[in-house]
Amino acid sequence: MNQYSRSPIYGLDLVRFISAMLVLGWHLAYRFFDPFATYIRSFTSGIPAQYQAIQEFTRWGWVGVEIFFVVSGLVIAYSAQNGGSAWKFFLGRLGRLLPGVFVCALIVLVIDIAIWNMPLVRTVQQFAKTIFFWPMGDWIVPQFWTLPIEIAFYGVVWLMIFNGFSHHLDRLAVGLCVWSAVYWAAVSFRLWHVTWLDNLLLLQQGFYFAVGISLASIDRAGASPARIAVLLCGILLGPIEIAFAVHKYNVYSAETPMAWIFPYAIWFAFVACIALSLYWKRELGNFVMRGRGRFGAALRILGLATFPLYLIHIHVGGLVISLLTSARVPPIPATVIGILACIPVAMAVAAWCEPPLRKLLLRPFLPAVQRGG
Repeated sequence: MNQYSRSPIYGLDLVRFISAMLVLGWHLAYRFFDPFATYIRSFTSGIPAQYQAIQEFTRWGWVGVEIFFVVSGLVIAYSAQNGGSAWKFFLGRLGRLLPGVFVCALIVLVIDIAIWNMPLVRTVQQFAKTIFFWPMGDWIVPQFWTLPIEIAFYGVVWLMIFNGFSHHLDRLAVGLCVWSAVYWAAVSFRLWHVTWLDNLLLLQQGFYFAVGISLASIDRAGASPARIAVLLCGILLGPIEIAFAVHKYNVYSAETPMAWIFPYAIWFAFVACIALSLYWKRELGNFVMRGRGRFGAALRILGLATFPLYLIHIHVGGLVISLLTSARVPPIPATVIGILACIPVAMAVAAWCEPPLRKLLLRPFLPAVQRGG
């Protein structure tokens, strides 16, 4: 990767954070009030299972996950093309994921056992499945389902680096788009029955990662017919996957015609923001540096906090909202406070808990990395 590509992408951190807040709104300000969301409501107490006005603004928050997949494709493309070895790439991903997963799963474990009186043995089993990245469900964190998808993508990229193809990720992007296009065509014509394995094979969401890879390639080396074709493929496949998600998530208005348009517009707008963040990277960097870097540091912390924010918000937010509700605080103010309360907890995890654990985890491997192994 050239030096231009190495410069900070401050807009990307902001996109990450807002995407995480979309997901928070979906779970805490929509699903908590949804009478059909019995599982997620098991992490709350006293929250009324009835319509609230705030749901009109949060019903499409789940699309933040689709935005995350694009961001992951972009970030992993940069990481793979920086000239490092497959071993260094593996350690980088391990150091990024495991400390946050461990700390957040531990927080959730304590809340589940101490507050919600969940069965001890089963909860510990769920904790173990989570920290060891078990791909087949029953995690202690309900929203953990996206992590096996991310790891499957990392695995494909690792194989390319290992085989010396790290600078040919454009081919991977094209392959993922074709892979997803064939899959969604088969699903649309009822030639394929959707299963949980589809996620791990990157059939459903592979094209989102491809869009991120192509955006990174355009930033690094300019546009090309193949890269533009991948972006167009993502634009065309997006409505199909999002329309499927509308029904999967049982959104109240899913039965209305063209219900996918609004969440798709949100996704498209965020992808455009990512592209603009890349295009105006230098200008945004200069603007941030005028504040002596303090604004940039704040954005960076928010960007790093999105991962723990994603992992802990159902339990931390659910606990806060439940406590406020029991104190007769109205549902909407309680929900807003619960959402905001998750942010400092996630920032504390990112700033104070993850770094020492990451250092401890990677310390035995540093000599090999420094030797270029």
